[in-house]
Amino acid sequence: MSEQKKSEFQNSSYFILPLKIDNFDRLMAFLRSEESKWKEQDGFKTNFLMYYAGKMNEPADDRFRIYRYTEKENLYIYYGGKAADPGKGPTLGDISLYVSGKEISFLEFQVFYGDMSVDEIASFVYSFRRLRKLRKLLGQIECKNQKDAVENILPAEKSGVDFCFSNLSDIKKQANIFTILNIPGLSDEDSRNKCGRIAHGYKTVAPSDVDAASAYDKCLHLNAIEYWGICPDGLAYINKTSKEKLFSYAYDYLCNDYHLMYLLLLIQRFTAISFIETISQFGRTDKASPEIEDVYRRVVDLRTKYSFRVISDDFFVQTVYSTAYQILEIDALLKDLEDANGQFNELSRVREKRVEQFVIAVSLLAAFSAVADLAAFLGLFPWNISGIISIVLVIIILAGAFLGIFKPWKRSR
Repeated sequence: MSEQKKSEFQNSSYFILPLKIDNFDRLMAFLRSEESKWKEQDGFKTNFLMYYAGKMNEPADDRFRIYRYTEKENLYIYYGGKAADPGKGPTLGDISLYVSGKEISFLEFQVFYGDMSVDEIASFVYSFRRLRKLRKLLGQIECKNQKDAVENILPAEKSGVDFCFSNLSDIKKQANIFTILNIPGLSDEDSRNKCGRIAHGYKTVAPSDVDAASAYDKCLHLNAIEYWGICPDGLAYINKTSKEKLFSYAYDYLCNDYHLMYLLLLIQRFTAISFIETISQFGRTDKASPEIEDVYRRVVDLRTKYSFRVISDDFFVQTVYSTAYQILEIDALLKDLEDANGQFNELSRVREKRVEQFVIAVSLLAAFSAVADLAAFLGLFPWNISGIISIVLVIIILAGAFLGIFKPWKRSR
């Protein structure tokens, strides 16, 4: 077996913005057009993910596609009032778009930190991940923050995507983050503190009350040198080995296995949220049945193609995944989706019954009208009598339709 090529460990973050795909066909046409600045890429080269999870990352599998922005040289991060110099401030790495199914995509900005201190990195993460914060991102194109950048490189009217967040508040309009750091010589307490701080993206130290935070975030100390900070906002990894003893191949595993692992978690979380919102909208309006059936199929796809409880037989990968799965409350969201789907199915059955009742009422009306017309034609009754019969029948049928259709519809609202 040939020796695996090792990459130099670099302190870095992935800022991951969830986007909702409003028009999948338009997005594909935009990405594949001749003038597109996006190019499709090979998948992650994973080593520790199980086959069924890693397979979706293969080029032949259409569940998960990766595109890279090809003009990143025109983009800069402004730090301290000017474009940051490599090694002295945050610099922009790859800009990637991950397309998952037809519902959700993720736009990702990779940032390298060079020789920045932990406090400088924490301050930058806090500022950069918040979309409402004024911080220039682009060089040739005037942009003040990531939101402006997204609208320039993925214009909604051309790409068919728009921002998608689990919370409509401006305060929560921010990216999820996956941060990888090597900080030699930290104590256990400092490592735990900094892991939580970087994962949350807080500018100051987060409260450390263990009981209060136990259901909201975790700090995993799985061996003597590695720490994981896990919370709903992000994932942080700290390795406190000295650079001379640092195994550089660990960086490749972080950038591949753990990176894809985190993206799979976010896919499950945000797709479930999006489906719950879609089903809720169907519950408030009468949608065409083909649209309803399409949502059913996509919900089944989520449960069968993207949802995993076990993703690896490696202890470290699976432990991080299981902890993040719990903290991101994916099981609860999938249960909410199942409940919403069940309620919607019941609502659909009520509406189908209303339609059947309406069809029966119309059929009866047509039949009685035909009988009355035939009676009038044959002279069985005087014209005015058959007309009165028709009017009475119409009133009876409409009253029955009103009682049988409107009231169940009112209860289903």
